[in-house]
Amino acid sequence: MQASSKLEVVSTLMVDVETKGKNYLNFYDNGSMAFLSDEFFLEAYPFIFEIAPVRRENKLWNYIKKDGTLLLKEDVMEAYNFNSYGLAVVRFKTKLYAVINKYGEKLIDDEFLYLNDYFEKYGVALVKFRNGLYNFLKPNGKFTLKKDIYNAEVYTDLLKEKAILNDDFLAVEPVKGKFLIYNMKEGLLSKEEFFNVILLFEEVGVSIVERSNKLYNVINKEGKFLLEKDICLVDYALFKFPAVLEIFSSDGKSEIKISDGKIVE
Repeated sequence: MQASSKLEVVSTLMVDVETKGKNYLNFYDNGSMAFLSDEFFLEAYPFIFEIAPVRRENKLWNYIKKDGTLLLKEDVMEAYNFNSYGLAVVRFKTKLYAVINKYGEKLIDDEFLYLNDYFEKYGVALVKFRNGLYNFLKPNGKFTLKKDIYNAEVYTDLLKEKAILNDDFLAVEPVKGKFLIYNMKEGLLSKEEFFNVILLFEEVGVSIVERSNKLYNVINKEGKFLLEKDICLVDYALFKFPAVLEIFSSDGKSEIKISDGKIVE
């Protein structure tokens, strides 16, 4: 008696069957075809890492695998596509968010009130803990900031290319009204807390910071202050061609020019 060979899937097509719903149709190497699942779905999406999010008849979400089984033991309120890190964001029926891997396991035990997936663009996810504090979660399950921060919503605008990818610097507010500057690769740039941070190393490689004495100085990417004495800032102007920062003060120096992280005479 000859052993029967197992059929191999040549391709899979996502289909929408009238009156039934959506499913996936497998085409086999012997020319036959069959639905991947006996269940039809309200919504179905393409496979990534051989996993696809599907919305079931109960209006909740899960993931279906190429073998036709479901990834999660329990359905969830929201299920997003897997990213290039092999991670996906889900929202449980408790309304809390988590990050899962391709095996349906949580990346870390924590669940969050809020989670914004910036993994693809910046390599982090902005998360809000149940205590109301924020941090940035990395794909390896570690957090970018050593201390959770008071408010991320005020500076989510900083999550633009220059702010978070401009040599990986980020200004954070660990305590209301006080800011710290972090080097995303190396940690805290300076232990000093600032009342304000202006120009997060844009164009000229420096930031203007307001210190505890309510006066201002200029800090470079090494965490060193460029001005010998703090100044009373009146105004500033940033020119891009060429990249020059002009600072106008009232301490006797009417203008200070900075380019490429250095004071220009």
